[in-house]
Order: sequence, then C-alpha cells, then structure tokens
Amino acid sequence: MQLTKAELLLQLASLFPDNNSGQITPQRVRDYLTNVLDSTYVKSEITIQQNNEFVNVKDYGAVGDGTTEDQAAFNDALATRKNVYVPEGYYLLKEQLTTFPNQHLVGAGVFTNLIFEGTFPDDKCLILSEGAKLSNIHIKTEEAITLISIENVGIVLDSLLLKSAAKAVAIAYTTGATNTPVYVHSCTVYESDTAIYLDRDNLAPVQINHCLLNENAVGLDLHSFLVGISDTTIIGERLILLRNDNTEANPVITFNRCKLKATSEDPGTGVNSEVNNTSYVLTFNECTIEQMSVKMVSNHHAIVQFTRCDITSMVQALTGTEVVAKYNDNVLRSNIFPDLVGFTVEYGTNIQYDEGLERYLIKTAL
Repeated sequence: MQLTKAELLLQLASLFPDNNSGQITPQRVRDYLTNVLDSTYVKSEITIQQNNEFVNVKDYGAVGDGTTEDQAAFNDALATRKNVYVPEGYYLLKEQLTTFPNQHLVGAGVFTNLIFEGTFPDDKCLILSEGAKLSNIHIKTEEAITLISIENVGIVLDSLLLKSAAKAVAIAYTTGATNTPVYVHSCTVYESDTAIYLDRDNLAPVQINHCLLNENAVGLDLHSFLVGISDTTIIGERLILLRNDNTEANPVITFNRCKLKATSEDPGTGVNSEVNNTSYVLTFNECTIEQMSVKMVSNHHAIVQFTRCDITSMVQALTGTEVVAKYNDNVLRSNIFPDLVGFTVEYGTNIQYDEGLERYLIKTAL
C-alpha cells in the first residue's frame, strides 16, 4: 500500500507524543520505517540492515560525531567488497573513497552525513566503480572539488542530498559507447557551482529522474551524449549549458515533465550553447517553463522543440546555420521575444493565454 505524504506525516507525528518531549530517537525512526511505511524504497532499507551481504561501517570503528576522522573505518568496510551500510551520524572524511565494482554504499537518509574536508587526488572525493550504487546519504563539502566522480557504467545514484563548491556529480565514462545507462534518481543538489556535469568523453546514456537542482550556479553542464531528464526541477542562475566539443557524438537531450526557472533574465541563463556542433536535438515535452532563455550561436545544426509546455516567459536568441525552432500545442502566457538570425521557425497550434497580448509569436526571423 502506497501512502500519501500527508498520511505519512500524520503517522510519523503519532510516534512522538507530547509526553516524549518531542524527542526523535533512532529507535523511534526505525520503528516508523518498519511499521508505517509500506513501499519498495523503505523495504529495501530494512532488507539492507538484515542482509548478511552488508557490513556496518560502525563495526569497523566509525564514530560519526562530526569531529573524529572516520576514514580508516570506511576504507576497511569497503575493502571487504561487501555492501556497506552507514548508520545515522556525521562522518568526517579527509581522503578519497573508491568503491569496488557492484558495491552498494547506503545510509539512513538525512540522518547520514558524509563530510569531506581537505585536498584529494584529482579533486575528487568519491569515485564509483562499475555497477556501484550510492543511496540515501547527505554528502557535502565546502572545498572546490568534485563530490561524486562516475567513470564507469551501470552506476546508480538514488535519494542523495549533495552540496559542493565545485561539481556535485561529474560523469566521465571513457571506455567507449555502451547501452548501459547511468541513473541519477530522486537526488537533490543545492548551492553547488555545477550540479551535474557530463564530460565530453562520456558515451553512455544518462537518465536523470525526479531530481531537484536548486540554486546552483549551473544546473546541467552537458558536453555530449544521450541525456534524458524527467520530472526534474531546475532553478538557478544558469539552467543548462550545452557545450558539445566532441564531434563524434551528436547530442540528443530530452526534457519530460520538468520545471525550469532561471533566477536571472539574462539571455544566457536558460539553455546556452556557444560552441560549434555537428548537430543537436533538444526537446521539451510537457514542461513548465516559468522563465528561461534559449541562446545558440556559432555554427549550429540544431532542432529545438517545445511540445505541450506551459511557458510563462521565454527569450530566444538563436543565431546559426540550419537551426529549427518548433512550437506545438503549448500554452504561451507571454510574447516569445526572438532575436533570430539564420534559422527556421515552425509553428503548430499554440494557445495564447493573455487576450490583451498583441501577438504571442513572431513568425519571421529577423
């Protein structure tokens, strides 16, 4: 049985009566997870704590008080090559962590915090090996370094809370083309320089689903490849950078049911592409766009398509060769102001929201 958020909150509140002085203890939280929630996500958590294939990092000496360095305990637990469970706590780490292939590092949600401090090889805190999974952990650093480096296929990031002064997630699969995707699911990235960075050498498909990229300097920094983004909210200074400098890969990037809002009206803060490309296919399907710009310059061969979107504010600044902008079945709540040179606009049936607008699309390139 799947419960609504309101039902879960009511049942959670019932676990903490007034005579308990509102204290939330680890045992009460475990009782809540075990007895109240009936979902695949929480069932997996319970299995993890009971599965003999998992080791507990505290059994290897981890303290989790935020001041004691727990590096050795994590190294020893990972060296078992078994899956590693990290209970609630604040774990201070001052060296790079690397998982083994197909290893799962899982925590207790916001109760589990990994804090990276210091300098690290290649400025990378955590390197995930092929088939590894990282879930249910809050990971942060104030250093200008990469939190999570993905250099193999089959990686799963699930239910993470991430903060970095540089890149929160960097994906750089370099072995060659593959059909095995990298999954980023139900993750929140906040106050980072770049939330998710996809390197030019990555040729693996990437799926980003049900994520929140909030108040980062750059939401997505994309250099190539097949990328699908679904049910994700991106809010920040610059939402999407397209910088395909890999002529061997033709990017196909799709946004489904996403919410996009740039916190600045600058034309380069929405979708911004300023390098030469062989071709782009960029589609927005059933998205809510509160404020965004689309800026493409230089020698582009691109298709930019909006279908069944709700668009409040859009600025187009498209300059290039063989660029096609397509609009169809959208709700347009304001004028689409273009600064267009050398490309084609194709219009289907769109809906004008404000009757007072003199026009809602300019149908000729300048």
